[in-house]
Amino acid sequence: YFYDVQGHIFTDLTDEDRLSISFYNGIDDFEYGDLALNGDWGNETISLKYRRLFNEKLIGKFLIAKSKFFINFGLGGSSGINEFDTIDDITFSGDFSYFLNNELTVKTGYQYKDLGFSYESFFDDDILFSDVTKPKEFSAYSQVKYIVNDKWVIEPGIRLNYYDSNNEQFYPNLRLGLKYIIRTDEFINLSLGNYNQ
Repeated sequence: YFYDVQGHIFTDLTDEDRLSISFYNGIDDFEYGDLALNGDWGNETISLKYRRLFNEKLIGKFLIAKSKFFINFGLGGSSGINEFDTIDDITFSGDFSYFLNNELTVKTGYQYKDLGFSYESFFDDDILFSDVTKPKEFSAYSQVKYIVNDKWVIEPGIRLNYYDSNNEQFYPNLRLGLKYIIRTDEFINLSLGNYNQ
């Protein structure tokens, strides 16, 4: 069997404040009795978002989210091969957009993740493989959108990532976006950057 359930609820607390809640849950479950083969996998997530219009030039968006992805696999019953893999993610983030004028917009923000990775494999009662880590990740970014004229838009930016489960813990990433506007509904995008994942 399988199922997916999702929902989204929001309310405007004031003309400047919006609060929203989103959730998702989905599972796929599989069994094949002749081989004692079974597996199930799924996702579950819930998030709370808050948007604030500070003034006509500054907008802030804030997020708290928790998600979990899992996959379990078995062959041969409880005395056979069994694997249990889980990824947990708790995220806090904030983004700000400042509209300086019609040509220039500055975006900046941050994101913090508390992660949990668990990969475990068993044969009968013996552990074949086990890797359980709980890294933390933090990033901050800044980006400028500049409308040069009615044909060109340029978006340079920088993102600094910190990951505490590696020897090289800081990762600076540069970004550059160019947009050429052919017509209002047609344009060409070019994006360059270095990325760490």
